[in-house]
Amino acid sequence: FGGSDDPGPQKTDLLGYLPRFFFGLSICFFCFAYSFSLGPISWVLPNEIFPHRARAKAVSVSAAVHFAVTIVGSGILKMALKDQYRKSLCLLSFSLLAALSSLVVYA
Repeated sequence: FGGSDDPGPQKTDLLGYLPRFFFGLSICFFCFAYSFSLGPISWVLPNEIFPHRARAKAVSVSAAVHFAVTIVGSGILKMALKDQYRKSLCLLSFSLLAALSSLVVYA
């Protein structure tokens, strides 16, 4: 505490915080955009395409498949991001799948 070699309060470097800020901002933007585009599709679309007499069973199966695919996809992403060389390939493949799914949704 307070010795002669104490540098005192450190000034923060703004450039050190910019990558973290933009990373957090991009995650917020992704969540915002996903909640208005592809997020509700898995809940709204099955209610519209199945007939009324089979809707409850079909929506429950659809939700179960949606959760299973989400779990498998996040597991694959976690395993792929551990390897330094597979990161770009994994993120590129998820980007291509997202582009393909947006074509299917909006076409």
